[in-house]
Amino acid sequence: YGGRGGKYLNNPVSPYYGSMDNPNDMGSAGYTSVTSRAGGGLVRIKTSGNAIINGQVLANGSDGSSLTASAGGGIKIEANNIYGGGRIDASGGLSGNYAGPAGGRIALIYKATNSFLGNVVAYGGDYGVLSGGPGTIFFAKTPSIGGDPSTYVNRELLVKGDSISTHQTEIPGGTYRGISFESVNGNVV
Repeated sequence: YGGRGGKYLNNPVSPYYGSMDNPNDMGSAGYTSVTSRAGGGLVRIKTSGNAIINGQVLANGSDGSSLTASAGGGIKIEANNIYGGGRIDASGGLSGNYAGPAGGRIALIYKATNSFLGNVVAYGGDYGVLSGGPGTIFFAKTPSIGGDPSTYVNRELLVKGDSISTHQTEIPGGTYRGISFESVNGNVV
């Protein structure tokens, strides 16, 4: 979804899709000739007040055990202020015998401040060198809650990987205040 899925044998690589600054899609399901696994869901929270996230907001893909897994979903939180120390996660599921799926897309949009101190991740699903690409994590300031994404300022993008990926995560064109690539466990992003 937010990155490319891992390549398995001669099968085509799963493409990325959807909007980085306005996630509105669920993750792709994982399929085999025998069964399928549900993709990550879609969570959209919009308030003119504060969003305080001290628990978990999850849109993870399904794990595959001995089968294929599914891509992470989409999460968009839009609020005046975003606070808390919880976890926001749209990671792909862990794959069994097939290539790993991609991570999803997360957007945190704030009008005044983003003081969220918790963990925000959209890892690709792990399966060694066949792991899926990480998804996107986007932060921006908006002049009005529910405003058009083209009016966002202080745009920042984070691509964080927890496994070696055989496919890169595409970065859409535009102006960013910062683009960060973070490797976890010393692996290549």
